[in-house]
Amino acid sequence: MFGDRVEYSEGRDYLDDFRLMKRCHSFIIANSSYSAFAAVLGDAPDKQVVAPFPWFGGQYDGKLDPKDIYSPTWTVVDWQTGELKQAA
Repeated sequence: MFGDRVEYSEGRDYLDDFRLMKRCHSFIIANSSYSAFAAVLGDAPDKQVVAPFPWFGGQYDGKLDPKDIYSPTWTVVDWQTGELKQAA
């Protein structure tokens, strides 16, 4: 689907992976602080970030507010419907 524009990490530790992630121009992140911080701290001034909605699931679904997690510049996608959501 993404051709040769994707790199799968094998044999690196998590800090090396994080450094590589920070250098990306485009991010498709999970609902995790690890991937979110890599996107937030990413070096590219014109970076593109796609994040899932809802951020919290299970017992926290609808009980916690993710407004401080999503950046207004991110594209937020409802993982169940594929609909775009307001980031902030």
